[in-house]
Amino acid sequence: MGWHVRLTVRYGQALELHERVGDLVGSSSLRTNLAQLHMRRGELDSARELVNTSIAQKSLLNDGYGLAIALYTKGLIETESGDVAAARTLFNEALTHATRIEEQPIIDEIQSVLKTL
Repeated sequence: MGWHVRLTVRYGQALELHERVGDLVGSSSLRTNLAQLHMRRGELDSARELVNTSIAQKSLLNDGYGLAIALYTKGLIETESGDVAAARTLFNEALTHATRIEEQPIIDEIQSVLKTL
């Protein structure tokens, strides 16, 4: 069993636990992490589904940091799928949130990715 699979299983178990106790912050962050793992395995539909739920939850929580990361992740997924226009829109939205919360490492990463599109 590869490390991606083992990590996906562990994240899935942690997600189930967070959902059972009603931890929306933890479960939404784990969904973003799981989306990244699914994306790396080429499972783009699963990745999209997970990150879309995370984006909705982060928006509900008004979690600027988590929302920036989730939008950035969705941008990466769309880049992988070849939809550069959608990716650019998502990266710019992520950049807006990262700038609002003054999270420089995320700002730098997003700007770097935008330069490559």
